[in-house]
Amino acid sequence: MENTQNLPDYIVYTDGGCAINPGGHGAYAAIIIHTDTGEIEEFTNGYKNTTNNRMEIMAVIEAFEHIKKGTSVELHADSKYVLKTIDGQFSRKKNLDLWERLDKACEGLELSLCWVPGHRGHYYNERCDQMCTETMNNTNDLIVDSGYTGKKISTPRTVTGAMSVKIQVPKEFLHSKIEKLDVKKYQKKYQINRICAERLLEFRKKKKPKFKDYMMLQTGGKDNWSAMYLNQMIRHVENEELIIHTIKKYLSDEKAVNAAMRWYMRGLPLKYCIRKVLVDQEVAQSCNQKRK
Repeated sequence: MENTQNLPDYIVYTDGGCAINPGGHGAYAAIIIHTDTGEIEEFTNGYKNTTNNRMEIMAVIEAFEHIKKGTSVELHADSKYVLKTIDGQFSRKKNLDLWERLDKACEGLELSLCWVPGHRGHYYNERCDQMCTETMNNTNDLIVDSGYTGKKISTPRTVTGAMSVKIQVPKEFLHSKIEKLDVKKYQKKYQINRICAERLLEFRKKKKPKFKDYMMLQTGGKDNWSAMYLNQMIRHVENEELIIHTIKKYLSDEKAVNAAMRWYMRGLPLKYCIRKVLVDQEVAQSCNQKRK
């Protein structure tokens, strides 16, 4: 039987985000686990104009306002801003309305704080992120964040299909710089065809690739990676488990996972590899429907 003597009364997971920070629409999510009963409660809400940090704070407020006073709480969050401000390491310069509200919500609670690295496969952290994304995208139900006084950015037009999928990758893969290689050197380094090298270098110059840009990415024929499978390709990379985990969050089919990995081996950043395969799937589906 599990020893519950050292467990807090509640375990809380929170997350918050903003589509365009600051000023765009955003959302928060909180999960409360009652350790004595195992009951799990989920809370989420979305706002028309706000910031990442406001949503991170709101998530904690939402959770703590639903917890009984005189109890112990273990808070798990991926926002160091929130955690370090709560324990006094960061000074309160902004969002004073929310910090005042959080102070009241914390009264009577015995707190312990735990930082959780985001997008690393932790179930409840991923669940909070999923709730935020779903709530944020449901633009018809967004409300006003009365405490936000900055510039307001209108909700962008709805994007559908492969381009609408919110792809998030671990920070190790976020800042993949464009290599200063000419076509021949790029082709040699990544063992690909000249056409593929040309198109990859052209693609990576674009700050916000569009659907047609993904369509233009072509291998130019067979290359060193065309016939390889996942278990063969992972021998050539670092962080292989993290790469595979990230790809499989968005692509469940084995063929699609292999395709994304092949693009990664050709020098395409991980986020774009996943979307490239999603675009290819959408194009293939559209072509199949037209044939019927």
